[in-house]
Amino acid sequence: MTYKEGLYFIGAILSLSQHPERKESLKEQLASGALNWDKLVQISSGHMVFQALYLNLQRADLLEYLPKALVNYAAALTQLNRNRNNAIIKQAKSLQDLLSKHGITPIFLKGTAHLLENLYQDIGERLVGDIDFLVDPEQIVQTAEILRTNGYEPKGVFIPNEQQHSKHYPRLVHPDKIAALEIHWAVIANPYQDTLTYQDIYKDKLLVNGFFVPSYPHQAIHNMMNTQINDSGFLKGKIMMRQFYDGFVLSFKPEVLLALSNFKPVYYRKNGYLKLIQMIFKAGHISVPETKSLTFLMFRYVMSIDFPKSNRFINELIYFSMRFIHYPKTIIQACYKKEVRLYIFRRISNPAWYGQHLRSYKNRT
Repeated sequence: MTYKEGLYFIGAILSLSQHPERKESLKEQLASGALNWDKLVQISSGHMVFQALYLNLQRADLLEYLPKALVNYAAALTQLNRNRNNAIIKQAKSLQDLLSKHGITPIFLKGTAHLLENLYQDIGERLVGDIDFLVDPEQIVQTAEILRTNGYEPKGVFIPNEQQHSKHYPRLVHPDKIAALEIHWAVIANPYQDTLTYQDIYKDKLLVNGFFVPSYPHQAIHNMMNTQINDSGFLKGKIMMRQFYDGFVLSFKPEVLLALSNFKPVYYRKNGYLKLIQMIFKAGHISVPETKSLTFLMFRYVMSIDFPKSNRFINELIYFSMRFIHYPKTIIQACYKKEVRLYIFRRISNPAWYGQHLRSYKNRT
């Protein structure tokens, strides 16, 4: 089984809840005994959708075709994730209660929002790392100080007056809490921060199960922009099944496809994102204009799917090339831009920044 075959087979399983008619075809493949389960576990785990794979097969009554040891392993792992997600929900409730006392309204984002709004049928389906939430940009420092007073400590450096260079406060961790926190003042990296602002999200926010989350159209736009811009999906041709699966499930919510269709700022990146969801999940309800430009731009993703090792090598070259172009470019700009000189000075005069910068190389994937 190739990486590409595994990817598309996983996509077919993850689409079962929305397309139950695919069950018979999948049953034939599962019953054939020809599947490489080691490869499928490796691919689905690498893309953080192994629990989702298991739960979709369970709901379709197809677990009898899997090796028993694998079923037991998947059930145990899914229960662990379910327990963790229940703890994250409790932590989010505690966080909301704490901030509300100070007049701060957190709007929960990404995976945490999906847990709180029950986007998936089973909370064990979604792997969640940090608790991401959005607050008024004017309340960032106040929010961080409240959390630090309550036992959270930052794992990085916050440099005042440079919010345009980032989108969230450094991760905050608590010795007795299961998840780290990320306080966002923006959801998209520059130069696209203004395409979906705090004010946009706050105006249309939803109150679900006692928590504020973005509207479904805003969740979908954030998912697309996070994939294509924040995580450099478009530049690197990255396939991120967990985020594409979120996008696939969100695409069935009211007004989501219309909002994506009308979203113009990153037209080709958006169409590439939609095309990938359409391809991987065979999502016929998603319409993408078939243009020569899109075919050309999809080449990066074709490389990622058909030649993953070669694509990783290309991405390493792109990463280091961009890094080492950035350094002299910034120094040159500092010669005639005061804000760039201040930007450099604030960093090099802060000892903690050096370690943070070196860690960015380690975490470059």
